[in-house]
Amino acid sequence: QAYNCLIHFYKRHFQELNRGGKGFEKYKMCEVTKDNFEQLLPEVLDYIDNSSFLAFDCEFTALNPDKNAKNSLFDNIEKRYTKLAHPPTHSVISQFGLAIFEQDLATNTYFARNYNFYICPRSFASVDDRFICQASSLEFLIRFNFDFNKFLYRGISYLNSEQEKSLKSDLSGGALLRAVDRNIPFQDEDRIRGICGDLAAWVSKSKEGDVMVVDPGQVVLFVLHLEIRRKFSCLWSFVVGDIFQVKMVSQEERKKLEQDESEKELADQLLNSMLGFTKVIRHISSSGKPIVGHNVLLDLLKIYQQFCNPLPPSYKEFKREIHKLFPVIFDTKHICYNTKKKISRIHPELESVFSSSNLNLLHKVLVERDDKYSVLWSPKVVHAENFKEYEELSNPHEAGYDAFLAGFCFVRIGHLAATISYLDIKKMRVLAFRENLDILAEYCNCVNIGRAVTNHVNLGGPEPQTDRPTWLHVRSRKGRLDCMKVAERFARFACADIRQ
Repeated sequence: QAYNCLIHFYKRHFQELNRGGKGFEKYKMCEVTKDNFEQLLPEVLDYIDNSSFLAFDCEFTALNPDKNAKNSLFDNIEKRYTKLAHPPTHSVISQFGLAIFEQDLATNTYFARNYNFYICPRSFASVDDRFICQASSLEFLIRFNFDFNKFLYRGISYLNSEQEKSLKSDLSGGALLRAVDRNIPFQDEDRIRGICGDLAAWVSKSKEGDVMVVDPGQVVLFVLHLEIRRKFSCLWSFVVGDIFQVKMVSQEERKKLEQDESEKELADQLLNSMLGFTKVIRHISSSGKPIVGHNVLLDLLKIYQQFCNPLPPSYKEFKREIHKLFPVIFDTKHICYNTKKKISRIHPELESVFSSSNLNLLHKVLVERDDKYSVLWSPKVVHAENFKEYEELSNPHEAGYDAFLAGFCFVRIGHLAATISYLDIKKMRVLAFRENLDILAEYCNCVNIGRAVTNHVNLGGPEPQTDRPTWLHVRSRKGRLDCMKVAERFARFACADIRQ
């Protein structure tokens, strides 16, 4: 029996591999690391340009980097912003999910293309990011099979504007030629010295046109190019494929090669490489496409800090800057909460769709009970060709998967919301995406905020008035008031915070 079970396991395993011959490639298309980022970048940018809207999700190394800054019902947005934006040490985005949705109006279908970007800061010269990890956040990622090797070994680099400016200064100021200033590991310094020593011995017995293959190890190629070209006037370094080579050249050939590829061009290549994922964020911003996420306040803070600029000291300044970066933002958690209140009065049979604003549960209801909750002409949401991995795999809390769920729910809820005041439920028709935006316009730039004075913030307009109950003042008739006992009493009836 054990033998039969083993055979069955291997049979099924190899069937999955065989079935995934193309599927494996499709999965790899969705997964983006530093190894294939530059290769896939033009495709990603092109899909963004031709999209109807974009959905995103982020995973973090820590959700609560400051243990003393707990969320409270007493928090207004300024207090909450200070807690989230200015901890002693920041966490970082470790995975960025991007789902690109394109509507085909003729077939009433949205096609989704999903990408998982592994992101990790890289050090070079004066750029050396510091970030914090939280044990519970890492355990959460482990629970959902997050690949830490891809994050740390193969994560895509990034720079915000301040770091980019600093690196430009390093590259133009000659800091990388001074071992004291260039901030590279001593192992790399030793390797550079060893390579230069080998080249010096090789030059003495070589002739013009000879080529030597060099193993750079982990040394940044830009630094190695500079060292070799400046120390050896008779040599020229270049890369063919993945192979670093050095050639003996004449003075005339060297001058021609210097004109073809100057040190400035090498510096620009390095800077472009270090910018990494920042290029995607900048393109999303310049495209002006609507962006959709689920409970996205922290995501937006981290995106701004990592890929744009250090976070401003006040929420008012952040609000102005993030609105310039992303002028059209939708938060499906906020939309779900508010649509439920409105649709229950008009179509009570649809209220149960919004029984939970949890993203995975909301998607599950919309998919599993499609026949019940699919209003006439509800659009289809499918995975585009070569992006089919999530048709068979359910990967909650993988950023690309959650980004797809957010986009899916946005499309379906928008169609349901049309029955509130836009069209009679019995006269529904195919809706263009622009109509969906008009239907949900009141929720544009309204972002959910949990356990605070208000239930959302408005990143594009006046802030909402508080809708929380008035404060209750409690005094003790005898002796000192025990806050823990008060909290326990109130916890039986509602969510409560105590301030003494």
